[in-house]
Amino acid sequence: IVKPAAARGVEVEQALADQLIADLTSGDNGLIEPAQLQIVCDSLWQEQADGRMTLARYHALGEPRDGLNIAGQILNRRLQREFGRIQSREELQLLEKLLLALRTERGTKYVRDIDGLVRELDAPPERLAAVLAALEDPGLVVRLTRDDLQFVELTHDYLVERLDDLRAAVSVIWPRRVLHEAMKHHRRRRRFPAQKEDLQEVL
Repeated sequence: IVKPAAARGVEVEQALADQLIADLTSGDNGLIEPAQLQIVCDSLWQEQADGRMTLARYHALGEPRDGLNIAGQILNRRLQREFGRIQSREELQLLEKLLLALRTERGTKYVRDIDGLVRELDAPPERLAAVLAALEDPGLVVRLTRDDLQFVELTHDYLVERLDDLRAAVSVIWPRRVLHEAMKHHRRRRRFPAQKEDLQEVL
């Protein structure tokens, strides 16, 4: 946390470093997932002022609520932005089903073979591959190869714990896009949006 910032001439307040460690280790047996640390520190880097990253700026990024600390809120916002990069409605629907398939009934991470997911989710292999790539790039899932078979799992127990919230966030991406487009058409005083059927379905 401290040395990469120092290499760029930026000081990290010790109280901030201590709080980040406490928040990022609160839910997973004291382990910190590097991708999570990177996301939170990147958000703080964008909030730095006068060559300092402070605990006060961290607190300004959220407030503890519903059992989710500030680091968790930062991660949720970043994950939602990453999900929003998926453009196809079909791929968003597949993402919803995929997230659920990566959690066991006991609420733990579920290592799944990709061929089995193709069958279970009834998804074209290339579409599932595209969704997995969108999740793999920001470090949300990891793909493994064993005995010539490919497997996938969520990278962190944190994701399993917030899975219902994440699926809910995915479910509203497409409707919000449709409504946004409809509002743009309305502002331009056009009678109907280009995707009238989509708007009717959302309503």
